Amino acid sequence: MFFYLSKIFYFLLNPINVFLILMLVSVIFAWMNWFKLARGLMTVIVTLALLITVFPIGTWGRIHLEQRFPPPAILPADVDGILVLGGAVNPALSAEYQQLILQSNIERLFAFAELIEHYPQAKAVYSGGSGSLFSQEYKEATLARDVLEKLHIPASKILIEDQSRNTYENIKLSKKLVKPEPGETWILVTSAAHMPRAIGIARHLDWKFIPFPVDYNFGKEMVISLQFQFYKGAGDLYSALYEFIGLLMYKLTDKTGELYPAPIRENDDKGTG
Repeated sequence: MFFYLSKIFYFLLNPINVFLILMLVSVIFAWMNWFKLARGLMTVIVTLALLITVFPIGTWGRIHLEQRFPPPAILPADVDGILVLGGAVNPALSAEYQQLILQSNIERLFAFAELIEHYPQAKAVYSGGSGSLFSQEYKEATLARDVLEKLHIPASKILIEDQSRNTYENIKLSKKLVKPEPGETWILVTSAAHMPRAIGIARHLDWKFIPFPVDYNFGKEMVISLQFQFYKGAGDLYSALYEFIGLLMYKLTDKTGELYPAPIRENDDKGTG
């Protein structure tokens, strides 16, 4: 039920969808001759649109998410396993066109391949089923194995978890697959903005990781200035809200123990991120 409700909720969370719904309501008010309500609602719509267009609220949020878990300064000499979360391949479109259709998170696959070459003895797990409401028969992880083979990583090296539909299931089902022992060293690869939610879930499921964030969109010292781009502002805001609201919902549904996970200092608990 959580999976289906989350899809509906995120559809309604998209600022562009919200504006369309509000404009539709204002038109209905106007046709019903409720002109005062229509004018008031249109004033709200235009004000919010200007705020999103001019002030880079979403950009600030995304930068904060991306910088929450910095890349490891030094990797350990040996690790027991590497887990990468799916999102790099579009399984439904790949099946339709009979060719690999890659998505914007392709950096996850490249980083995964590099880490496998660096740690040839480590277990390597690709976790990714289908996050679609209507195309559960197409699984990403199987296709990702084909991409990795093109990167000279043999298929026999990759452990596949292809039943997960969201981040919580990624980590829960992967842990069930590999059964990590206490004290093992694992690396977690996912997009930088997604890392806080992933690490929060892993900690809640008592699985320690070294975070290996990839897929950055903003520089560390990026100067945030005023803009006049509604589409970019709405897109950045949606991306930031997607993660922040996801963190809140996962906390409320007991899928993570922390509202906004942060790195743990080495002298507190080494290796948990």
